[in-house]
Amino acid sequence: MPAVGPGTSIGGRYHLRQRLERTDRVERWEADDTTFGRRVVVTVLDAADPAAEAVLDAARRASALTDPRLLPILDAGREDGLVHVVEEEVQGSTLTELLRDGGLPPTEARRIVLEVAEVLDRARARGLHHLALTPDDVLRGRDGSVRLRGLAVRAALLGRDGGSDQAASRTDAIGLAALLHAATTATWPGQDATSLQATPFVGGAPAPPSELVAAVPDDIEDLVRRALGRSRPGDDRPQDPGVVADALRPATTRASTLSATPLLEDATAGSPGDPLPASPTAVTGAADASAAPAAADVGAAPAAADDGTVPQGPGHRLADDLRKDVEHVPSRAEAAAIAAAGATAAGTKAAARRVGDLVDGASRRVEDRRREREQRRLESQPARVPLSTLADEPPRPVEPVAPIFVNDVPTGTPSPRQANFVMALLAALVVLGLVLGVIGVMSMVSNIQRQLDAPPVARTYTVTAPAVTITKGADGTVTTRPAAPTRPAGAPIAVVGVSAYDPEGQDHAENNDSVGNVHDGDTSTYWRSQRYRTDTFGNLKSGVGLAVYLGDAHSDVSQIKLTLPDSSGEDLTVYGSDTPTRDGAAVLGTVKGGKGEVTLTVPPGQGKRPYIVVWFTNSPRMFGGNYAALSEISLS
Repeated sequence: MPAVGPGTSIGGRYHLRQRLERTDRVERWEADDTTFGRRVVVTVLDAADPAAEAVLDAARRASALTDPRLLPILDAGREDGLVHVVEEEVQGSTLTELLRDGGLPPTEARRIVLEVAEVLDRARARGLHHLALTPDDVLRGRDGSVRLRGLAVRAALLGRDGGSDQAASRTDAIGLAALLHAATTATWPGQDATSLQATPFVGGAPAPPSELVAAVPDDIEDLVRRALGRSRPGDDRPQDPGVVADALRPATTRASTLSATPLLEDATAGSPGDPLPASPTAVTGAADASAAPAAADVGAAPAAADDGTVPQGPGHRLADDLRKDVEHVPSRAEAAAIAAAGATAAGTKAAARRVGDLVDGASRRVEDRRREREQRRLESQPARVPLSTLADEPPRPVEPVAPIFVNDVPTGTPSPRQANFVMALLAALVVLGLVLGVIGVMSMVSNIQRQLDAPPVARTYTVTAPAVTITKGADGTVTTRPAAPTRPAGAPIAVVGVSAYDPEGQDHAENNDSVGNVHDGDTSTYWRSQRYRTDTFGNLKSGVGLAVYLGDAHSDVSQIKLTLPDSSGEDLTVYGSDTPTRDGAAVLGTVKGGKGEVTLTVPPGQGKRPYIVVWFTNSPRMFGGNYAALSEISLS
């Protein structure tokens, strides 16, 4: 297990902030790239791990593949007994997080898995494989973009990178089918652990998606069944990610399959209303060689191919249209006449003309029937007036508004009756306003009078003022300051706040986000400095410390109790100060080689300071590195 924590510097530029994932061998951290000022994700494992070299090699090979759907590897290396791989941070969610509330719509599941399949197919051409696909490795950004992480690196961590390219491609294809199953059903049919619910197995294979959710498209169902079902003779499982990508791409528009039925059918069979024969030779049994081009000109059926199928052309589509839209078809008599005419080349031309006439007539009847249907449709709809008709109509005069008084005709000048009515209405409104105003004033005066006449009520006011100390100087100036609260001897003193103190460092504070652990009452939590190479802070500084603030109205500290983590022994000095620094501070006590619980007795009169500064002068071995650390501080 790598010995790292918040504030640990990796590679001299990546400062770890928060742990994202932890296993027995690997940790993933959110970190700050101090060189480029960006947020990254760092994977860390011990350099002594058997897979360390393979992980570095896989990271270098995967970083050479550029694809916007592949989470890029920014850096990889070895330092201080650790191997690290740095990736870009993605603002979004993993597929596992997206499936917490159920499966995705089939269109979105298809899109996500298709994106992953295409990038894996590109990687396969470069000899790179994933070999450990899970929903945790697929991310969807806030803009909907799909990213894949862990290419080659996950396989190296799990020791799966030693097989042939063919076997690796088949493994990724099966993994893609498992992703598609998970995206559709929100269950996981694979072997690698995830937080999704496991897919139930039926007959030794994962239950198909259609048995777990509704409305699964047939092509998705077929792909998952073939990939994840039990193996059988003639196994048609997908062999590489490219096959999966082809199966998931939307079907392109293709030429529709035409009917194999010829335009003219056998005139010697069926009822008198049967269609025409396919060609004159279908009736006579012998055809002149010159009949072939003539038959082709009128859309006769071409010769059958070697496999017995009949090539299809425009004549077949016309035959289908005739069957659908024409009520009258050629009778047997007409067919027999055409067949007889087809015995010779001249007859063939006559048959061609006859068929052309029939087709023209049928086309006219089709058009007539189309117009009739359109006319019936228009008659069944509400009447609509075209805009062009409205535009052509002359403007109609607008009727004037009826006057208020029937006998008055508007002439532009109000009549005397109208003027009198308006004046009377205004006068009524003024009178109403005055009445309402008088009523309001009388109500207000009445309320005031009732309050004045009410008997007095006894009221008691209690004022609590803070204790203050008043000092009168020789020149007559008077100063006041809050008096120190009275406190029983030996009672604990509350800590108002703690801040990291690093006057010789670049940021002047080391791991300031964890300083609250030293006064939370829990000795299992702690603050610690950054990691150093030696027990003398790597010869970079003389020490680091913590500034404990007791407030302006501070009490007289008589005893300081420190709890130190287990180590080879810490050296420290405790100061009382008026500022969060050692400037002008008084030494309250020192500790050499301290560990566990240490108690310092403060000299009388030295503890009346607002700050207690704990200054560490060495960084002994602990937590797998060299640190200065403090678990708890209490004052009394």
